[in-house]
Amino acid sequence: KFAAGPVTVVALATFCFRPPSLIRVCTAVCCSHLKDLMSDQARCEALIKEDLGLYTDFSRQRMTQETIKKLMDLAHAANLKGKIEAMYSGEHINSTEDRAVLHVATRARR
Repeated sequence: KFAAGPVTVVALATFCFRPPSLIRVCTAVCCSHLKDLMSDQARCEALIKEDLGLYTDFSRQRMTQETIKKLMDLAHAANLKGKIEAMYSGEHINSTEDRAVLHVATRARR
């Protein structure tokens, strides 16, 4: 178990994909105090979104718009969308047990 946050993102990025630009962005924001980040009204407004009935507020996290862009770039580079689609379609993506993962099966609609 680990706490999510910029340090975790840096650690995961370092061990998984090593994108230097994401590591730089996360390292820089990691050293910022949340109080200072919250005083930037434009940053706060940019990190609050509402669409299709979903409200997200990342303003209280140690991140910036650049952090989100770099994370989205990483998701695209890792083919995250394709992996999610494979998981939902029941493909055998659990390579250690050669079977479909059960993450979505436990949350299947009844």
